[in-house]
Amino acid sequence: MNLLLTRTMYGNSYTSGLMIVGKSTLNSIEQPWALNLVGHSCVPDGTYDLIPYHSPKHDKDTWCLENLDLGISSKALEGERSYCEIHAANWAPQLAGCIAFGVNNRPMFYPASGTVQPAIEGSKDAVEELTAMLGPMTTGHILTIVPAKGLSGTYGYYFTPP
Repeated sequence: MNLLLTRTMYGNSYTSGLMIVGKSTLNSIEQPWALNLVGHSCVPDGTYDLIPYHSPKHDKDTWCLENLDLGISSKALEGERSYCEIHAANWAPQLAGCIAFGVNNRPMFYPASGTVQPAIEGSKDAVEELTAMLGPMTTGHILTIVPAKGLSGTYGYYFTPP
């Protein structure tokens, strides 16, 4: 399956996006762009193979993104970012260079900071739905990440989908 994630904002504290899969619209959240720094940056815009992976941290089967030309690997390689997973999370600080999907993008109270922060809700449900749509853990799935028209990675730029 070919998936398209359209980034809707590159913010100072998070990166957000939208992905339409079949009849479902999924919202994404990631850390802000931080020059592709391991564990602290959203993944670069580009096209990725989704590689089946069992996450020891989350004890679930998921997918890792891989595009060696962009320095993103599904295996531990020296000098490369590795194990950029798709998994459930609500706030960008909960992610270490991975992508989380949810059913909407509403700011929520983040207990770790004691403040209201950009967030997605229903992340576990959204990731389970995406996993069901992709089917068994097989190869052959592609995720392309692009900025919304007029969005070029400029911090603080918002895009309102139609």
